[in-house]
Amino acid sequence: MKNFLLKRFNSKAKELNLIRQDLNDFKKGHCTTHAALRLIECIIHGFNNNKATLALILDVEEAFDKVWVTGFISKLITAGIPAHFTQLSHSYLNNRYFTAVHGNSESSRRPILAGVAQGSLVGPVSFNIYINDIPSIQNGYNVFISLYAVDTNVTIRSESMQLTTNMLYTAVKILEPWLAIGKLRLTLVNVPSHYFPNGGVTSALITPIKFFHTTINWTKQVKYLGVTLDSKFTYKYHISKSLCAANHRLRQFHYILNKSSAININLVLTIYKSLFRSILTYATPAW
Repeated sequence: MKNFLLKRFNSKAKELNLIRQDLNDFKKGHCTTHAALRLIECIIHGFNNNKATLALILDVEEAFDKVWVTGFISKLITAGIPAHFTQLSHSYLNNRYFTAVHGNSESSRRPILAGVAQGSLVGPVSFNIYINDIPSIQNGYNVFISLYAVDTNVTIRSESMQLTTNMLYTAVKILEPWLAIGKLRLTLVNVPSHYFPNGGVTSALITPIKFFHTTINWTKQVKYLGVTLDSKFTYKYHISKSLCAANHRLRQFHYILNKSSAININLVLTIYKSLFRSILTYATPAW
């Protein structure tokens, strides 16, 4: 029954163009590597054409849990989703409750006032529809938005760093009200943004920008969907971190792999492929 509803929901969302093309998450045949490649190719295009590039990486805090249910239902109605689908979504997301259990103690029942059901089949497509109307910011002026669930990047490139900074400031002022209206919050303790210069520009020469009254911090490396980028695309830091993670895991399995002489080779290969190779080769098409 759930698979049937998901197929119908996806079909209707595609028919009404409710899933943006730059949304790479929860779509058949798409993964984090596609989103990382989209960002990297955009920046490399700037390199090849001697343009300055700024990348603003946004992390939406507890995004699935913060979806405004009333706003989501309103978007379904506005988009032209059939009434029976809208009513079903309204029934599914409203009148939900939770309790907290610790030991032998149990809290009183409390209402769930926001969020799509995590772990559900229709939760991801519901979230994609909710963020589908994120503003398309001056796409004719080399401003690109790429989304992957809670991770969003705004990439801007132009002939000069000053113009790029001005365009980023405009993008920020457009995104702020959209996030506020949708009741989505950003993790702004340290906004990991990065610059990819077309000359001798340093972060000290870039005009500071504030997002929700928080100053954006320009960093030497920026991590996006598990891939660490540096300003010259050497990937040295990313490769080093991946090797450290793989070696740490190897130490955890040292006794099993070296003391068990009778261990089956097929088991060793399964351990390698699932626990080691996945670290070493993650997103290799991107880096």
